[in-house]
Amino acid sequence: MEYHIHNCCFFFLIISLLLLPWHIRSSSSSSPLIPFSNTYLCRRDQSLALLQIKESINPRPSYYHPKFASWKVTTDCCTSWDGVTCDDFGFVIGLDVSESFSHASIDSNSSLFNLRHLKALNLAGNSFLSFSFPTLVAKLCSITYFNLSHTLISGHIPSEISQLNNLTSLDLSYSFYDKVVPLEFSKLTNLIYLRLSQLTLESPIALRTLIYNFSSLKELYLDAATPTTDDKKGGIAQDWFEAVASIRSSLRVLSMSRMGLSGPMGYSILHFSSLSQLYLSDNNITHFPQEMFQLPNLEILDLSGNHHLTLSSLDLPPNKQYALQQLIVGGINFPGRSLPHSIGNLNLLTKFDASNCDLTGPISSSLSKLSQLSQLEELDLWNNAFVGTLSSFAWPNLSSLRMLDLSGNQLTGTISSTLSQLSQLSQLEQLDLGNNAFVGTLSSFAWSNLSNLRKLDLCNNKLEGRIPSSFSKLSNLETLKLCSNNFHGMVDPRMFKNLKRLATIDLSDNILLSIDTSDLALSLPHLDDFGFSSCNLSEFPRFLKYQENPFELDLSNNQIQGKVPEWIWNKVITLYLANNSLVGFEDPVSNHSSSKLSTLDLSNNNFEGSIPFFFGTSLSGISLSNNKFTGEIPSYFCNPNLIMVDFSKNQISGRIPPCLAELEYVYLHENKLQGSIPDTFRVGCSLRVLALRGNQLEGKLPRSLANCSSLIVLDVGDNQINNHRSLVQQL
Repeated sequence: MEYHIHNCCFFFLIISLLLLPWHIRSSSSSSPLIPFSNTYLCRRDQSLALLQIKESINPRPSYYHPKFASWKVTTDCCTSWDGVTCDDFGFVIGLDVSESFSHASIDSNSSLFNLRHLKALNLAGNSFLSFSFPTLVAKLCSITYFNLSHTLISGHIPSEISQLNNLTSLDLSYSFYDKVVPLEFSKLTNLIYLRLSQLTLESPIALRTLIYNFSSLKELYLDAATPTTDDKKGGIAQDWFEAVASIRSSLRVLSMSRMGLSGPMGYSILHFSSLSQLYLSDNNITHFPQEMFQLPNLEILDLSGNHHLTLSSLDLPPNKQYALQQLIVGGINFPGRSLPHSIGNLNLLTKFDASNCDLTGPISSSLSKLSQLSQLEELDLWNNAFVGTLSSFAWPNLSSLRMLDLSGNQLTGTISSTLSQLSQLSQLEQLDLGNNAFVGTLSSFAWSNLSNLRKLDLCNNKLEGRIPSSFSKLSNLETLKLCSNNFHGMVDPRMFKNLKRLATIDLSDNILLSIDTSDLALSLPHLDDFGFSSCNLSEFPRFLKYQENPFELDLSNNQIQGKVPEWIWNKVITLYLANNSLVGFEDPVSNHSSSKLSTLDLSNNNFEGSIPFFFGTSLSGISLSNNKFTGEIPSYFCNPNLIMVDFSKNQISGRIPPCLAELEYVYLHENKLQGSIPDTFRVGCSLRVLALRGNQLEGKLPRSLANCSSLIVLDVGDNQINNHRSLVQQL
């Protein structure tokens, strides 16, 4: 087979060279190789193959992804079609249809395998009902880049990929249901980039066998990869690092996060002299050699989430040269629950993350240990137990800071004096002081010295007073979060009209606050996320209907009555209206089939009657729970984007639509559904929750439910299901 493939590639090379002079001679004439116009670069056979791929992926035009909208027979596939790249002779050499379709099939007759000049193929982020991979994949003998990540393909990883001898980049992460990596991949000796995240490696020995001859490999990603052991634990960390040591001279990036690695790392890592990035987050590592800080090229080190790891007795001599620029140690332990003094000797550090480390003591003492880090741009001390104020620290020592996150601590002081101190950080772009105990008002602060701020989060403090119009001075502001405080008064949306970049505003959970709902002809062009939950609203803010672009809207937990206005459906992407007193809709929802709505929550209201006929095909999640809806579940919910439905606690009758077996989360409990559960659960189905308790269902649990290996909740109680115990044991 290998001989055949090599001959295949050689044959196409010879043919291409023979045809080259003829192709050049005929380029100025009306050659049949040029599809529709003598000005097109794209060859006719190439455009026809692509159109056949488009049709075979999804024959229903209404569900075409926008990327395919440009794939028109009247345009040049090389210059006008999204995701298509051609060489100078009109052959397709690059095809990127990532995140473009769902529940598609690519079989042995697909024109994909006729694109013999293809060098780069990206199918990442798609969902396949079937994908035939026999020897056909070996036809793509010129390919150097192949990305199948996040594709959820049933079956095993095809060993035939090992025949793609020109591959330099391969990404199979989060893809196959049968996740065992074939050892035949060891033949891919030209690989530079390899990502096998959440796949299965038999053992450290198997990994060593796989990569031993990968002398050119520079980036290796094994995140969430697991061995084929019964307990699925990652094993001894030291064994895995020794397995990778065979390619230590070439490796630049090594990522082994979430592998369940346990115990000490050992010392083989110290021989990785070329390593520049090391990611080991969310394992169970208990010890690492401190000499790792002195690796000559190590710039990024991520040890976060290793909750059994203690950064004990860290001794970093000040006379050493450290290459480290980013140190991410969130979630690990520090002796005495305080930062070591020597951390300040990492003089090239631009990012330091010690979040969620249970650090204690005065915040000023810990900051003083970092005062030598003059190049520090990002400092994250979120979710610790620091106390005190920020007023006693010499902030000019950290004048390069662009991001500061001190949220989730026990910091105190008045907000105005705190902001005055932080205004010495003239480069600051992101500031998060949420979830502390700051008090006072914002009215006396001028903001002019923090004019570079792009994000400001003051949620969950004890702030009060009115929200000042002086925010308008923050011309670069993109995110403003003031939720869960004690602000009061009326907010006039016009105070934000000069914030041309503002995209997110969250005023939720200020129960004494109110929003001006009058009919203001106000457009905030970049705002795409409005958080007005628990803002004492009794009607929809009417200025929202003048917004030009789609946006996310949270109006839950208010006192809004009446009907949902008709203008809202073609405005919102996500809509949360839970816990109000709504009773219906101003306009039939079926008139808004072009809606881009992806998430809808109408739970805990007073809606009644039939479920609205249409919410658009973009819907991925919908909750109508705890209302008074009646009738049957409409068949239009059979759209390929839907992931979750919650129709629980209504009065819905009829049968369960078979297509709901394609979803991940199905909540239909406490209704009046009848009949049996559809036996339509396909192999590799993604169902995780099926809640049907309290209906009038009968018969048996379908045997095909055993195909749903991801199922974690199955509740069919209070029905007439008579074999659920035996099938549950099988599951």
